[in-house]
Amino acid sequence: ETPSAGALFAAASCAHEAQEPAWLDALVDLAQALPDESSGLVSAFGWADPARLRGVGAALLESPDPGRSGRGLAACELHRADAGAALERALAAPEPALRARALRMAGRVGRLDLLERCLGLLHDRDPACAFEAARAALLLGDRRLAVPALETCAQAKGADAPAALCLLLLALPESQAESRLASMAHEGRESRRLLRGIGLVGDPHFLPSLVRKV
Repeated sequence: ETPSAGALFAAASCAHEAQEPAWLDALVDLAQALPDESSGLVSAFGWADPARLRGVGAALLESPDPGRSGRGLAACELHRADAGAALERALAAPEPALRARALRMAGRVGRLDLLERCLGLLHDRDPACAFEAARAALLLGDRRLAVPALETCAQAKGADAPAALCLLLLALPESQAESRLASMAHEGRESRRLLRGIGLVGDPHFLPSLVRKV
């Protein structure tokens, strides 16, 4: 009656425990209609025993509906389970959100066989997909193309720019990372991102400036 992320989590958790696929299917429909509250459903997938998810997860992954297949990928990702052919299909999906989720999973589950496909999506027209492609390529061992792509994402004004900067600083050689931070400090911009970067790199050179900000 009063849908919320917490209510969806509780109901989905009960559905998993009771092994009620019809109940869970109705909750998936509800989450589709209420995207702002749908995180509760996804969290319930992560909370559930993987053995109880096998049938549900397979049905979601095989669904032609991108919202359902995306939630199937989310369930697999939370348990670090490879979605197999469904993951490969999602990389070619026309929906940016589904491509982005598939790219994220490819990196996190270590699908080295998908590295070339991730590299091929580095310049995806959707900024979130481009970032996830760069992150996946980096996690799968590429530095030659992934690092410049992360640089591009870090310089953009999109929602993924802070995360891209953090990954970039961790991927760069120490001297280059410190040079990047020094440049940001000299320009006096983006102080929050600068402080986070300093913490990641751990350069004591910046300690006096950090103390002054306390």
